[in-house]
Amino acid sequence: MTTKQWLSRALKMDVEIEEIRNQRREEWERLTNVTQSLSGDIIQSTKDPHKYDHLLELIDTYDRLIDKRMAIKVEILTAISKSEKLTYRRILMKKYIEGKTFDDIAEEMHLSDRHVKRLHGWALVEMGGIINALE
Repeated sequence: MTTKQWLSRALKMDVEIEEIRNQRREEWERLTNVTQSLSGDIIQSTKDPHKYDHLLELIDTYDRLIDKRMAIKVEILTAISKSEKLTYRRILMKKYIEGKTFDDIAEEMHLSDRHVKRLHGWALVEMGGIINALE
């Protein structure tokens, strides 16, 4: 795994978490959607005891992913905090924790996009050594 891949793990999990969150919301809406139809004297009722099983599985999966993301985020933050240079730490935090683009980082830090990319490259070299020391 490259240094970039190692640092990007939490952001990639955000995509998976968002997908589960959407599935959970859709399942909840499906289960709680009430439609009423009048057709003579027929009354229908569903008493399926397993009606909410899928929703519960989605909630459990979501909770496990959140816990896993937090553990990964702590690992990443621990590694970033070991960088000796504040500028490297700021760039890595903005890129891999906050998910910002190089353009956004450059604007916030009042630097050129090209310089931020150069600093990012140097920060990745330093992080490679830090990550290897942690493992």
